[in-house]
Amino acid sequence: MMTLKQIEDTLKSIVSDLGLRDPKVQAEKSGRWIHVLISSEDFSGKSPGERDNLIWRELEKRFDDETISSITQCYLLTPNESQEAAVAYS
Repeated sequence: MMTLKQIEDTLKSIVSDLGLRDPKVQAEKSGRWIHVLISSEDFSGKSPGERDNLIWRELEKRFDDETISSITQCYLLTPNESQEAAVAYS
């Protein structure tokens, strides 16, 4: 299992390699579960499925099976969606 730092570094590498504009990456660990948030303007106009295909293809290439199975939440949002979600939960 990768460390949280390794996960965050890999996520940053993924968004950089994909050329996502102004990305924000966050990973949190809750026990053995990992929650991921990636925010980028490039998600605008893309369906949730298109976003998932773009990111999960890379996650599956770069993370080991144990890390992949530990990711229970993966939010792929535009900056506006991310801000709206933060307001809703505050």
